Amino acid sequence: MSQADRIAAMEKFVVMLKESRDAIVDVLMWEICKTAADAAKEFDRTMECKICEGADLHLVLNMAGFWS
Repeated sequence: MSQADRIAAMEKFVVMLKESRDAIVDVLMWEICKTAADAAKEFDRTMECKICEGADLHLVLNMAGFWS
């Protein structure tokens, strides 16, 4: 799998996770004893981090001439 394919797969995975946000927040809430608000913040923060990592990787690959 090429780098572009791996990035696209990760971006698609993040979208799928966001679609399941409520269910994931419920699991976080019960599994690690967080309040609903704290679990939601943790989920949102993690998704934002993954989006930023993807954007950073796009930028680095563009600058290096690897992204078409």
